[in-house]
Amino acid sequence: MASKNPLPVLNSRSDFQKLFEKGRRYYPSQWMIVNVHSNEKGTMRFGWTLPKFVGTAVTRNRLKRWCREYLRTNIDLKEKKALDINFVFRRREKEFYKNLNHEELDRIFDNFFRKLT
Repeated sequence: MASKNPLPVLNSRSDFQKLFEKGRRYYPSQWMIVNVHSNEKGTMRFGWTLPKFVGTAVTRNRLKRWCREYLRTNIDLKEKKALDINFVFRRREKEFYKNLNHEELDRIFDNFFRKLT
């Protein structure tokens, strides 16, 4: 079931490479890096990098779902700047992401977006 107002997402490899090469890096926690760069599209676009070491497909999909939920409910895309944002989940000890709770992820996002604006 598709949502009524889907988030603008980064799809192409070139978008992610541009973010990595030219974007500014933020470190909102020990386990996440956020790359940010302005874009010409006129809206905020989002991407996620969750390599296999993050966990099983179930764990990675749960984290992406939590990210999308946070962005949909807390970020007003019309008010924000035209930015590309990529959330990169770093390597941690085994089972770290499986045991990560939703509130912790929301807290990290709150702190990051407060600093960004």
